[in-house]
Amino acid sequence: VTLRNQVALGQLDALKYLNLAPGYLYTFYPGDWNHMQRLETSAMELVAAEGESWMLEKMDPVMEEIYQFILGYVPRKLENKYSHEFIFGRILECMGLIAGISPYRQMHFNDFIRELLEKFSAFDSDPNKTRTPMLYHAMEMKGLQDMLVFFHSAIQGFNGHLPKEFGILREKYLLPYYLAWGWHLMEKFRLFLLILLPSIPRSVVRRLDRSFFGWCAVLARMLEFVMHQIRRFLGVGEGGPATRPKLASDSVLCG
Repeated sequence: VTLRNQVALGQLDALKYLNLAPGYLYTFYPGDWNHMQRLETSAMELVAAEGESWMLEKMDPVMEEIYQFILGYVPRKLENKYSHEFIFGRILECMGLIAGISPYRQMHFNDFIRELLEKFSAFDSDPNKTRTPMLYHAMEMKGLQDMLVFFHSAIQGFNGHLPKEFGILREKYLLPYYLAWGWHLMEKFRLFLLILLPSIPRSVVRRLDRSFFGWCAVLARMLEFVMHQIRRFLGVGEGGPATRPKLASDSVLCG
């Protein structure tokens, strides 16, 4: 860490300690807090729905392990008006460090998520064949990446409900499991995140949501067809309501 980065980090920490910025490892803007809270609420609901509430009980010790592994130390605890509600965001921050996003600048939360989505859209590729930050080599990134991809694939494959057979493996490798779950969270709510990020690169949208938007398009066409049939039945055309065709049942109903 250079002297300039240390000075920048001190200034950013001061903002957070003075209640002037949300975040922990990263420093965001106060105006971003509403979006951050919405993501936290969604994460809590997802944890409950997928039966993963135990993660909250172990969150603090596991996060300390993650910090120790990535940074080589555990940062000082932060107490401000944002910290008690900033829980799952800390997992995303660690993913940001793994992806090589600089924490030495104040940034908007949507810009942080945009970079994170872009980095992780190619995260399952072989790290030996892609240009990766020096941090990857320092933390034996290949091993961590393999475990991340393994757990992420399992979580996605079982729709967030891992069979009990995964229990021992999950307990043994809590660090990559928590990070993989953060990845799962990010993908689960990617549509919400993309709504927040209208300027996200098209290439990233295609890679992240090709199947998702493909199914949306299919459902939209099906809905359009159903609505067309309803209009025909009711005799409503493009120009407005019209007389509904008489049915045999009409005479019965009318006596």
